[in-house]
Amino acid sequence: MSKPSAHIGIMPVSDSFFYMWRCIIVMAHADGVIHEKEREFFDKVFANMGRVYALTPEHLKAFAGDLEKAQDVDTLMPHIKDPECRSLLLYFSQVVAWIDGHLSPDESDLLKKLHGAFGKAPETGEMMAKIRQDIADQMFKRKTDLEQKHLERNPLFYALDALLLRLGIDHLD
Repeated sequence: MSKPSAHIGIMPVSDSFFYMWRCIIVMAHADGVIHEKEREFFDKVFANMGRVYALTPEHLKAFAGDLEKAQDVDTLMPHIKDPECRSLLLYFSQVVAWIDGHLSPDESDLLKKLHGAFGKAPETGEMMAKIRQDIADQMFKRKTDLEQKHLERNPLFYALDALLLRLGIDHLD
């Protein structure tokens, strides 16, 4: 994992946000191996996240440790209390599950578990609808520029860029 500097960002890291990303890392481990594309995804996200969020050395150490050894998602999930973080967990987990181009049975089971835990709450549904609208708005707004620059890019990354922008993290190149 590339090393973003601690405490550079201006926004504090909430427990919900921190544990959301730890659960997303668990998704990368679900099929038994962290693929190269998953590792690249996390390297880019955490490097960019350090520009916006005040990541501490403890945050970075936890992320690095989680990438090396899978954690128990059942232990991490109760810490995600913010509806927006719950919604973003559902989206980013899908991105990570499919990033290698294949959904394993274990990844599918974990997605079902996460959706069962967080997908049914009314506030999560409302937040997911808001996120979907933000994604649609961002995709429309940036479509022309991105079409020229990223003609060969996977369409899934358009949605990922919109979600990252919502978190204050610049789009991935």
